[in-house]
Parts: sequence; C-alpha cells; structure tokens
Amino acid sequence: MTGELDNKLLQKIIHAPSLWDKDYPKFEKTFNIPNGWIDRERFLKDMGDFAHSKSLHNKYKKELLDISVGVQQSAKFKFNNDVTESIEAKDFGTVLSSVDTYLPFEKIYLEVRDDDINLTTSYLIEDITNTANFDLKVPKKNFFGKTKYVTFVPTDDTIFVKVSCYFVSDESPDNVAIVPTPIIMPVSNTTNFYSYHTDADCLFGAYLNGDTKQLSDIGGLIVSNIRWLQVLLSYPSLANTNSISGRKPIPYNKLGKFKASSMYSLPKWEHKVLEVDMYSNGSSGVGNGSARGKRFHAVRKHLRRLASGKSIFVKPHFRGDKKLGVINKDYLIKGDK
Repeated sequence: MTGELDNKLLQKIIHAPSLWDKDYPKFEKTFNIPNGWIDRERFLKDMGDFAHSKSLHNKYKKELLDISVGVQQSAKFKFNNDVTESIEAKDFGTVLSSVDTYLPFEKIYLEVRDDDINLTTSYLIEDITNTANFDLKVPKKNFFGKTKYVTFVPTDDTIFVKVSCYFVSDESPDNVAIVPTPIIMPVSNTTNFYSYHTDADCLFGAYLNGDTKQLSDIGGLIVSNIRWLQVLLSYPSLANTNSISGRKPIPYNKLGKFKASSMYSLPKWEHKVLEVDMYSNGSSGVGNGSARGKRFHAVRKHLRRLASGKSIFVKPHFRGDKKLGVINKDYLIKGDK
C-alpha cells in the first residue's frame, strides 16, 4: 500500500457539500450510514423527507461545509497500522505515559491504513478543549455490578476532541461509510474513559445509537489512533519512512539517517553539554547495549530497536566502569529558531 494519502477519499470529503446541494442521488450513493448506527425509524418520523426540506437541507449542508473547510485547512498525517506491531503493549504504555496528551495542531486530518483487513479510516480531529461545554456522563459499575452513568471528571492531562469519521474498504472503494455526526470525546494518555458525546445541535446528533458495540469500538479506535500519532511524533524511531507521513503544514522534517560518531583522546573526567534540537532532522541513536570499556555515565530513558525490528522501552540507568572515568552530562533543549 502506498504511503500517500488517499486522495480520492480526500476529494470526496471536500466536495461532499456540493454533492449534497446539487446531486443528492450521487451523494447518497457515495456516502452511507451503516445499519444500526442511527435510529432511522425515529429520524424519518421526526424529519420526514429531510433531503428535500429546505431548512434541513441547508442545515446539513452547513455541517458538511464546516468539515470540508476543516479538512482543507488541517495538517494531514497518515500511518500504517502495522507500525503498532513495532513495540509490545507494555512498552507502548510506558512510552505513552511519558507523552503529554496533545494534538500537534488545532485541526488535523488523520488517515490510518490497515492492510490486514484492507480498510482505510480517516478522521478530521479538532481540539475543542478550550470551548467544550457539555454535561458528559461516563459509565460506572456499582457494588452489585450494575452500570450507572455518573458525571465525568477529567484528569489534568485530558483534552477534548471533536471527530468526524470515514471508512473505505478495498472491496467497495467508491463507497464511504460515515458516522453522520461528529463525536465529542475526552482523550487522555493516562486514563481510559470509554465515553463519548454527540452534538445535539447537529442534524443527526440526537439520533445516533450511542450504546452499540460498533460505535463504542469506533470510539476506542479513535483514542488509540490519536495516542499512536502522539507517540510516533514523539518517538520517530518507532516509524520508518513508510509508516508515518504527512502533508504541509507540518513542522516535522524528514528523519535523517543516524550517523555514528566517535570521539578520540577524551580526558578521563569530562563534562558535556548536549544540544537537543527539537526541530532538527536528527534521529535517535541505536546502540548495542554494551557498556564494556566505557566510562561510568548516566543513560536517559529511550527506545531501543531490537534485531527483530521491535522496540523496547529502556528505563534510565547508570552504566560503565568508574575505573575508566566518569562522564557528566547536561542537556540544552533548543526550541523554535
């Protein structure tokens, strides 16, 4: 599968408002809501022939237009799902806990390709943390095992996102399955909330069957993919050039090849200042893990790529032989120039 974004899917999302407005039969053929995702009976009873109702027609056109503009203005990212096999779940959890929850931009378009099931999923994700205002409830089991919904209490690292979802299978590439209304949900790298909310002001917002397993799985998939994007951007050594890609505007340069360097005739006692340029195209080093013949020094936490291709998380530790000397390090973190 190519590392490029699915341009046909992009164009369909961008031109959806025009199709809805001028060629509804083609819109209906291109975009479909899978069975069970909305309460169709109640929706049709309340809305009637919404496609030909001028007020409802214009309302949904406005929603589609907002998504279209958002996609065009967003930073765009893609990764292949096979990158999730590059690290064990336990190590991924450790790495994730070291990353503050964030979106790299206010709006991003994220595409995830899964070659195992021949499926492409894409999302327009908007950070609405500063504007979110709703009464979110989360499920909680009581002493007797019954589930009740209680008021949501966010953790300090929680962000709120609004997400529009699209799915395309290789079996029917001309058809796009959609969640017809944006999903609003909390995302945290330290806590699983298992909850989401729809915007009641949207045309389909009040008719989404939120308790279905399919939609719950989609909610979990969204959180998982946002977490993976954060980790891949924070630890690019996990990804090769075919695993994660993007389109401008993206302030992340392509990774350069790691070049080993050696220093000779160093004094036994030494002090180093290491410049870590957050905007350079450098790559993290890959070593053999051996400390034989090296002076005593501290090793910061990092990811180590194994010969198998998988990565493991290495905790901070000390290594080396004090008899050969001691190396002390400071780190100078460079920001935007």
